[in-house]
This record gives sequence, structure tokens and C-alpha cells, in this order.
Amino acid sequence: MRSPSDPLSTSASSARPRAAPTAGQTRRSGRKRAEAPLLSPLRYPGSKRRLATHVGEILDLNERSPELFVEAFAGGASVAIRLLQLGRVKSIGLVDLDPMIAAFWRTVFFDTKWLCREIAKVPVTLAQWETYRATKPRSDRTRALVCLFLNRTSFSGILNPRSGPIGGYEQKGEFKIDCRFTRETLIDRIEKIAAYRDRVAFIWNTSWDQALMDVRTKQAADELPQDVFYYFDPPFFEKAEKLYTFYFDDADHIALRDALVDMTDHAREPWVLSYDMADRLEELYGDRPESTHIELLYSTSGGGDRRVATEVILSNLPRLPIPSVEDKRRRSKAHGGERPKAAKPQKTRVA
Repeated sequence: MRSPSDPLSTSASSARPRAAPTAGQTRRSGRKRAEAPLLSPLRYPGSKRRLATHVGEILDLNERSPELFVEAFAGGASVAIRLLQLGRVKSIGLVDLDPMIAAFWRTVFFDTKWLCREIAKVPVTLAQWETYRATKPRSDRTRALVCLFLNRTSFSGILNPRSGPIGGYEQKGEFKIDCRFTRETLIDRIEKIAAYRDRVAFIWNTSWDQALMDVRTKQAADELPQDVFYYFDPPFFEKAEKLYTFYFDDADHIALRDALVDMTDHAREPWVLSYDMADRLEELYGDRPESTHIELLYSTSGGGDRRVATEVILSNLPRLPIPSVEDKRRRSKAHGGERPKAAKPQKTRVA
């Protein structure tokens, strides 16, 4: 296992284009900020941007305003960033096993000016895509730029080497390779997110389980707050090997389940888990005496070989939101227009 990096301080070359509000200031201006959510620069399989509002509601219903919110499978980090912006959490910690993703977020927050300069001038061509696809970057800066470039120019934002360029290798598709690499938009997003750098506790390139151990170690040493809330968004059950560079096999899903049970029964650490709906989910989380809520959240569909998907939320907290009318409408659409049998949150048992 990798050991996490120490929490970073701002480098001398970092830009400070904006001053982010404190958590209290953000809470007081929540209505205004809700109109313009911070969006991740990364396109990510199974993007959880819509889940940020839902997780925020879970925190509110359970009267939680954690000192530290840890997103253990950071990816596009949409949930952590949005909750930070809304003032629902006081600080965030990002964890990702993919060194490209971890390096990207370190560079966004702590080497902002350099990254924005590179985005403004990098050629967005098939030749550059092929060069970066063959590159094995060794520095955080190079990893960050390659990560963003391949994410914005590859099919569905997939970094897995199996994914090809937008528009195909002959660039005969309807959309060309540069269609999602909108320089000004990306720079604007990065600068706005980077303004919250002082509320980033750490960005670690490590596994979720190693991160758990390291957070606890730092808590024991009074280097991190005791009030920590965890958000787990593991790789999909289905087609994970095609979507992620680092994906889960069945043993990994079981290990995560066992850790969540321990966090509930012994450590008493609060967590929320989001998963794609699959039969294996019910098998893993269906046999436990203590019950927790499972909730169908929303359904999405797309072209190509994408499928209609259903998101499920599990938590060891006692209260979860009731689905909205729009959530139910999406759910009904995913079921071919039929009203699903479970129209309200249902309880299941966690194994």
C-alpha cells in the first residue's frame, strides 16, 4: 500500500485568483450560490454531480456539519466540491488510487496558475492525444495535464487505455476530438475551485482502506479532526474493467462491505455509500439485523453501449430524504414508463 502524502501547503507558483468564503459565510449565502454550482473539470464515468444535493440533504436531516468530509473514491470529486461550496462541510479530503487523478487535484488546488497556462496553450489534436496516451508521466504537473487532456478528449471521459479518442482515430465522427476541451470554461472552473484550497485538508494517492487507517492514525495524533464523515462511491459492479483504470473485483466489493459494517458496529463512523443498482448489491447488503435505508435516487440513460442505470444510496445514518417528484419521474422513465413498486424509501439489511 502507498502511504499518503502529507497535507499540502500552497506552492509559491500557485495562483490565488479568488478568495473563497468560509463555511459560515457560504451557509449564509447558500441560496445565491445554489444557482451556480461549481462544476468539476473532469468528465467521469458514473458522475455523481446530482448526488451532491442528496448527500447534503442527508447531512441536514441528521444535523451533521462535519469538520472533515472525506471522498474516498474522488474521481471528479463533484460531491465534495459542491458540499464545500455550500458550506455543508468545513473541509474536505480527497482520496484516489489512480495517481493521475490524485495529481490532477493536487495541481488544481496548489499549482493552479501553471495548470491554467498549460490548458490555454496545449494543442488539442489527435497527434497530441496519441502522444499523451503513450506517455508515462512521472511528475504531478505532467500527470495532471495528461489526466485532464485525455479525460476531455477520450470517449465518455474514460482514462482506461481501452478508450479511444472522441471522433475516432480517423476523426470522421460527428464530434471532433476538441469538442469538450473548452479552454476558457475549464480554466474558469479550475480557478473557482482552487479558491477553496485553504479548506482542503489533504489529497492522497492511496487506496480507500489505507486512507481509513491513515485518517485514524492522524486523528490519534490530533493532526486531523475527530468529526469526520466518509463518502464512498466505489467502481461500478457492471463493466468496471472497461470504465476504470483501477476497478473492483468481487473481493474488493466484499472488503468494502466488511469495512462499512465495522464502521457501523464498532468505530461508529458516519458514512454514505452510492452504488449502481445490481443484483450483487442486494446479496452483499441484505442479511444484517440492523437495518439501514436503501433509496432509488435517479436513473440516467445515454447512447452507445450505455445502459439505463439506477443509483442506490446506503448509509448508517438513521434518516434519509424522501425521493422528490422529479426523482420518481426519472425512476418511472427508467422502468419504461411504469410506476416502480417502491415509491418511497425502502429498508434493507446491511450485511
